[in-house]
Amino acid sequence: YNNFGNIAHTSHADLVAIVLALIQNGYTDHQVATMDTVWSYPDGVRKLLWEEINPDGKERTYKYLLSGAIPDLETAGISKVDTRRMVVDTPRRIFGG
Repeated sequence: YNNFGNIAHTSHADLVAIVLALIQNGYTDHQVATMDTVWSYPDGVRKLLWEEINPDGKERTYKYLLSGAIPDLETAGISKVDTRRMVVDTPRRIFGG
């Protein structure tokens, strides 16, 4: 998932519900949580993609996955073990690291 913090694609509540439902249905080891962001610098000022329709978009930097999304998943009842699987273990298995 790379949509955390990007309500232009999927609302935060919906994304948390999707992740939780997949975990509850046994798909923990098939999920990868990632982070991307798209910046441009018109006239030397940083602008984030979809910033105008996502007022919280300025908070969606590369640290957001760890500082925003993962704590929210854990608050919703997803264990630290499962969040580690999505961020560390499963990508390592997939990409052979």
